[in-house]
Amino acid sequence: MTEAASALRRTLRRLDELVEEHGLDPGEVVDVAEISYETGISGRRIRFLLKGGAASWDDDVDARVRGRVLHLFRTRTERRPGDVAAVAAKLGVSTVWAQQLLEGRKTPNIVHGQALTEFFGVTGDFLAAPATQLLNRSLQPLVERLSRQVPDPMAELMERLGVTSVSFRGHELTVPQRAAVAQMLEAMLKSNTRGDGA
Repeated sequence: MTEAASALRRTLRRLDELVEEHGLDPGEVVDVAEISYETGISGRRIRFLLKGGAASWDDDVDARVRGRVLHLFRTRTERRPGDVAAVAAKLGVSTVWAQQLLEGRKTPNIVHGQALTEFFGVTGDFLAAPATQLLNRSLQPLVERLSRQVPDPMAELMERLGVTSVSFRGHELTVPQRAAVAQMLEAMLKSNTRGDGA
């Protein structure tokens, strides 16, 4: 397994943990269409990788580069002759050659590849990076955001009950401790409610 694939697996494990902690629907957490736009990986393949699949289709680097150039052309331009002419000018090539590059029929050399990434405003490794690396990078902001949004069980319970403050007598409780206190209070309230009705 490559380092990029190992890194993606670690990220997916962490994402699964965060989804479970937050009680989220796993199918609604990842915006597959947005990641597809960002990475040039099809939605079908992203869903396959998210389920732990291997990116065996991604072994041919030339095909990967041609596919990503085609993706950029399709998603970042209107595909008009003026777009092709602008790319040709940036690369210093004829419009015929630029058209073949943009349609995925030719593979750009390193210099043209760099010029294409600059033209389209993507990272320098966008064209050649493995799918697992690009997907892992795209998931990082989501993982970071969910990591910062650890739910506070005490705050949720207080809001539900209309309680404005609770004093812990100067002790700062951790999230697991706050969860334990919230569960204890919830149990006490339920038993007290049952006792009143008897």
